Amino acid sequence: MIISKIQGGLGNQMFQYAIGKAYSEKLNTELFLDLSFYNQPFGKDVTPRKFELGLFNLSYQVANSYQLELFQNTSYWYRIKRKLGLPVPIYFREGNDKTILKDKKDIYLDGYWQSELFFKDLSKIIKEGFVFKQSLNEQSEVVATSITSTKTPVAIHLRRGDYVSLSSASVHHGVCDIEYYRSGIRYLNTNVDEPYYFVFSDDVEWAKSNFLPLFSNMEIVQGNHGDDSWQDMHLMSLCKHNIIANSSFSWWAAWLNANPNKIVVAPGKWFAAQELNNDVRQRIPVDWLIF
Repeated sequence: MIISKIQGGLGNQMFQYAIGKAYSEKLNTELFLDLSFYNQPFGKDVTPRKFELGLFNLSYQVANSYQLELFQNTSYWYRIKRKLGLPVPIYFREGNDKTILKDKKDIYLDGYWQSELFFKDLSKIIKEGFVFKQSLNEQSEVVATSITSTKTPVAIHLRRGDYVSLSSASVHHGVCDIEYYRSGIRYLNTNVDEPYYFVFSDDVEWAKSNFLPLFSNMEIVQGNHGDDSWQDMHLMSLCKHNIIANSSFSWWAAWLNANPNKIVVAPGKWFAAQELNNDVRQRIPVDWLIF
């Protein structure tokens, strides 16, 4: 069996499901999700999250305490198997040597796995799973109609929220600066016909005051917060092109964009600390642009 640890918000959960699904398909074994992250109290400097993969029709089972214990090297069954020379389950943490996963049937995956490379060869299966079950609310339907009736709709994502309000997130992630968006907009204005920009943000008032006055041919999309936030991902995926933030949420919106000729602009600075950005090309699909 494959057990994938699920943690973080919707975008992170989608990456964690995707790698688990990919390995379960390749190894022809069952996929289980470890949801224990959502049963613990969140500290004051941590963004509270909840499990959101129920928004999709996905195939998985929830791991129970017995199955989780199998991957602890102090557990009874783990020690017995090792003593008898039997194959033991692998607890695989992101960053470890991937060769140890070859031909292993029992694997626990612990990480964020923010790269298409982990599931690219099974992209069709992943995309088929990530179809939202719920219908858009009335306000989002109006936006969807506006997007689909626009000649060249472009989604822009401004991620602020906890990246600004929480010190831990601010130090680790940071936010994309105005010049990044200016460069992306300049590129789209030059390379596509009559672009019109739909701006999505978790800080609408900031976007209105600090972003909208700087540019033309755009509007701020309002209304989706909390339990409705997923609708912004869906709406962004309906646009023909995307300028994403350093956010797994808008990464997935762009990845789910079905336009075969889409242009996706992504930030080269994914984290605040420059040394953490050395692998940004692995994080961003090869046909996306890095600015």
